[in-house]
Amino acid sequence: MSGNILIYGKDDCPYTVEAKKEFARQKIPYHYYDVKKNRNAYAVMLKITGGAQKVPVIVDGGNIRIGFGGT
Repeated sequence: MSGNILIYGKDDCPYTVEAKKEFARQKIPYHYYDVKKNRNAYAVMLKITGGAQKVPVIVDGGNIRIGFGGT
């Protein structure tokens, strides 16, 4: 992992909550963007995913992961 992790998600999404908890548990720093509250972050997320609206979207350098855990 690059150490410059970006998480695009929603505060009320259980998968987003679990992703944030897991990165915090592992002491991996990340930047979090709530796409419901931040329309610019939502637009960036859609560009990254090619229009997919599923969260969380985890970006680690050139690696993009859509979903976390059971998704």
